[in-house]
Amino acid sequence: MNSKKSLIIIIITTLLGGISYLTFNPSEIIKKPSRDKNYFELFKTSAEHGNTVVPYHVGLMYYHGDGTTQNYQKAFEWVKKSAEQGNAQAQHNLSFMYYHGKGTSKNYQKAFESFKKLAEQGEADAQYSLGLMYYHGKGTPKNMQKAFKWYKQAAEQGNTKAQYNLGATYYFGKGTTKNYQKAYTHFLIYDYLEQEKHTTNKYLNKLEQKLTPQAIINAQNEADKIIQGFK
Repeated sequence: MNSKKSLIIIIITTLLGGISYLTFNPSEIIKKPSRDKNYFELFKTSAEHGNTVVPYHVGLMYYHGDGTTQNYQKAFEWVKKSAEQGNAQAQHNLSFMYYHGKGTSKNYQKAFESFKKLAEQGEADAQYSLGLMYYHGKGTPKNMQKAFKWYKQAAEQGNTKAQYNLGATYYFGKGTTKNYQKAYTHFLIYDYLEQEKHTTNKYLNKLEQKLTPQAIINAQNEADKIIQGFK
């Protein structure tokens, strides 16, 4: 390895310490803070010299136009390269890009296959996204039981949105037996994790009319127990 290449990799390794990792799912994109052109050139040069960590970040910079002109096609190419090298975050973002057709043709089946692989490895955001795809029949036939299964697994790992969807599946009996007490529990957990009291109140109020006072207490105790497990 020549000295120039070594220096570039050392610089890039140092810069990576200040980068927050992002996860995309079918429902949202999280904006990445802007970086100037010098950062982009360093990252791109290092990636071209064989650094296996950097391609994912080059892809993100192309995606958001950070330090370079926004280019979804190039973002897809770099994210795909990183995913093929085994980067789990790149694999998740690749699924997102297939799902939304960002930088490539929309392909629900490839998105589904990628999310499924990550979900089976225990990645909570992918489990939630896989649940969405089973629920809506995107890239796979609709299957409410499997949607429930993956929402539940993601929720057990503390995924906030999965808490809400799990509460809804219990409330409406989608993919599982209707259970108002469990629905109440998971809506409470969602409110706690979101630190807001508006989105689910309509369900909580309705559930309070359906549950006995003791059932409400039991649900609150269960929610507290689960929340403590996340801390």
